[in-house]
Amino acid sequence: MTLAGKKIAILIAPRGTEEPEFVKPKVAVEAAGAAVTVIGIETGKGQTNNSDPVPDGSYQIDSVVAKIVEEFAEGRHSEQARGA
Repeated sequence: MTLAGKKIAILIAPRGTEEPEFVKPKVAVEAAGAAVTVIGIETGKGQTNNSDPVPDGSYQIDSVVAKIVEEFAEGRHSEQARGA
């Protein structure tokens, strides 16, 4: 399957997301051609764990949920929401 030209948002928690539960889907959609935006509930980085509570990776958060919700409310993502 190709996701070329599609934009995909992946949510990461500030702390506690399991490494494979974040990384595997991100890598898969990027490999299929999608542009990935990492979103979180706050700015900064999300810290993943590997076999909780062992810290693993740290990932930059590109945007916050509140901003994305605001943009949808203003209609800035209406084309993507309809699958165009």
